[in-house]
Amino acid sequence: MRITFFIEGSSVPASRFRVIQFLPRLMADGAKVRVLSTYPNKFLTPPVPLSEPLRLLWMAFALPFVVLQRLVQILIYSRISDVIVLQRDLLYRIPWPFLESILFTYTQDLRARGRLRVVFDVDDAIFCNKQGLASVSAERKLAYILSGCRSVITGNKFLQQYFGALVPNECQLQVIPTVVDTERGYRKGNLKIDKSEMTAIRGAPRPLTIGWTGLSSNLRELSAIAGVLARLKARYGIRVLLISNAAPLEPELQGFELVRWSQRHELEQLGQIDIGIMPLADTVWSRGKCGFKLIQYMALGLPVVASPVGVNTEIVQDGKNGFLASTPEQWEVALERLIQSPQLRQELGTAGRARIVEHYSVSSVYPTWRAEIVGS
Repeated sequence: MRITFFIEGSSVPASRFRVIQFLPRLMADGAKVRVLSTYPNKFLTPPVPLSEPLRLLWMAFALPFVVLQRLVQILIYSRISDVIVLQRDLLYRIPWPFLESILFTYTQDLRARGRLRVVFDVDDAIFCNKQGLASVSAERKLAYILSGCRSVITGNKFLQQYFGALVPNECQLQVIPTVVDTERGYRKGNLKIDKSEMTAIRGAPRPLTIGWTGLSSNLRELSAIAGVLARLKARYGIRVLLISNAAPLEPELQGFELVRWSQRHELEQLGQIDIGIMPLADTVWSRGKCGFKLIQYMALGLPVVASPVGVNTEIVQDGKNGFLASTPEQWEVALERLIQSPQLRQELGTAGRARIVEHYSVSSVYPTWRAEIVGS
């Protein structure tokens, strides 16, 4: 079976964790796999940091080349594939299905005869605009894309419900969470920093660290608990670590330590954390998220505190493998309990790791993922 994946970029988290990490198993099962991405990636990220005016200029320059790349990929590979997997839409934040219409027209005869299966994978509320509100133009685009698909894979039940109202009757819907490989990289103890010794470079004691990881565009979620983190930092001498691609613009977050995210050093960076956090405002955009921060933290045996929003309430069993906190007061109580009790951190971290292995690991979801991709 020949399977072609149109992904957003080899370094984009959704591509890495929803497609690329499954491919060795898929190829071992006999599939012939082709992975097509664009350069630059879906964000049109420049190769070097640029000021905002220059970044916008770069994006305007890069977009025609991305369109041309995708067009060539469609024309060359779509008719020699048995399965095409679209990871989200082919053009990020473009409000009309320009490339998808070419793909579906070019392959209409193959799809009509059942010789080509198109699968759509989505792990975010991509029907929202930049303000996080539902967009009519995005919904129209997605409805058109789904009309040409045989299967839709969503990262959570909220997305399944939304896309279920758009898909044609013959289209299958399946929830598959974003997961990590707990048998390889995300193994407990597979970190360069030994938490039992709690030492840092040069042998100096390393303070207990509350950590957050994610894109800089999501740093604003931390503002609601910035005061809590500042008080705990002053009270206990803890470290607050932000792992992101850029520094926060919010003044209340600029007193915390920033580590620039690196794909190469991702696990080592996460290994500096003792308590993982995931605050979220309760919005449509947030409900579309797949709780991946929590999955990363918990896979490494870290205790977590999260907002009870969307899929977070499925991943975290409050008091058993982490804490859910709605108000700043609840956040402060939960974090303080974890700061004060190494035993509690160990117990929750161990329980969290077990939950990830059972429900949010490559091994646990691969059979379902494979069946949705190949159609059996």
